[in-house]
Amino acid sequence: MSRWLERYLAGDRIRVWTEMASMGDRLSQDADWGGRDLGGPGNHAQGPIKRRTTDQAPAGGRIRVRESTGNYPRPTQSGRFGALDRLEQKIGHLPVSLRCWYEEVGQVNLVGRNPRWQHELTDPLVVDAPLEFVESEYDQWLQDRGTEWDQGPFRVDIAPDYLHKANISGGDPYALAVPNAGADGLVLWEPHQTMFVNYLRCSFRWAGLPGWDPASGHGWSAPRVAFPPILAEIAESLLPI
Repeated sequence: MSRWLERYLAGDRIRVWTEMASMGDRLSQDADWGGRDLGGPGNHAQGPIKRRTTDQAPAGGRIRVRESTGNYPRPTQSGRFGALDRLEQKIGHLPVSLRCWYEEVGQVNLVGRNPRWQHELTDPLVVDAPLEFVESEYDQWLQDRGTEWDQGPFRVDIAPDYLHKANISGGDPYALAVPNAGADGLVLWEPHQTMFVNYLRCSFRWAGLPGWDPASGHGWSAPRVAFPPILAEIAESLLPI
């Protein structure tokens, strides 16, 4: 654990997280692996996101973070951890990355549009899956098992796909399969086809709007206009994770 932590704090973040993710469920068997000490995927980035998007969010955009002082007060540590523990007892382990996101950030929703950008399908960052919603979806999943509505393994839906975010009929929501006792999980149906922490990295690289990435696999949504300078400035200000 100390070796991972020392390397992470020294800047070797991507390699450390890749090594941890590669362990899969074996990570949960090591009680001293130090995931909380690494700070979680939201701990380094949520402050700059909250500060900058408050000033520069796209028209109609919004952000919801539990640390904010508005309508989403941060719950007490015991209440927050207790609710997550109860959920995991019911549905199984959340990947550590998603659990840390719940603990440190909560909910983020950057959906909105700025007509000056001339690009509608920016795929704004959304991680919005309240625990009550996850539990209700799990209950419905249990009822559907073995019927014509059986959807296979349970998934935590964290966001609409990039088309639905633009009010266009699209596909399945971005989701992570649960249970997963590993460090990270694949974000299903998301164009980058990557793990949750790397999905956050991709999003932060484009100021929370990864649809601007011309190599993202968003197909016909790839932008044909320059990345706006204000977004480049925001992206540059975000701390690495």
